[in-house]
Amino acid sequence: MEITGQRPSRRVARLLLALLLAIGMGAAVSAATQQRAFAASCSVQTGGQLNIDGQNVTQVIATVDGTCANQVIAHNCLSMGANGGVTAIECVDIYMTYSASAVEAWGEGEYYCQGPSGYAQCAGMSVDQAFYWDANTSSQGVYGHPGGDYTCSGGSCPAGGRALVDTYHYLGSVTTECTVPIIAKTIASNSITVPNGTRITNPAVASTPLISVCWGS
Repeated sequence: MEITGQRPSRRVARLLLALLLAIGMGAAVSAATQQRAFAASCSVQTGGQLNIDGQNVTQVIATVDGTCANQVIAHNCLSMGANGGVTAIECVDIYMTYSASAVEAWGEGEYYCQGPSGYAQCAGMSVDQAFYWDANTSSQGVYGHPGGDYTCSGGSCPAGGRALVDTYHYLGSVTTECTVPIIAKTIASNSITVPNGTRITNPAVASTPLISVCWGS
């Protein structure tokens, strides 16, 4: 017996095409949903102002859902001054990597020379920053830069970019309640020499707001 293939009817072909499109769209929607869920799993929001031990503190709520890496929870920048059309800039940040059970936190100083058309290579830097982390408000831990002051001169300074200088990292556990304040702050002190050789210092320093971290879910 000879068996010959038969072409499917147009109606069957249309149904098969619709089924394939539905499967493809479902997979795409599922992937997009997973991506949105992952993006939403790590968030840091600013709450209200608190008064802790006589200090005004900004409450920060960090949502815990999985592991959240390198989240910026505080930031501040300061223009130190300018000469020769170039401005010396310093910034400070607080970073956190955290999960439901552990937290790693540290400060980062950011230093650069800003010219009319972008970054300019600084002629020199002598900068430092300190990160304060206090889980009990009674004994504050201070975490400085592992090598002391960061320095550079001439060609050793970052060309066309910024000097990013981390402090030591704090490692600890997460409390799921907001009643025990965790106070954190990063400050910077520095001198930066702009390209024409002028050394710029400023008694004012970049300093993140004093914050209290509260863990959400």
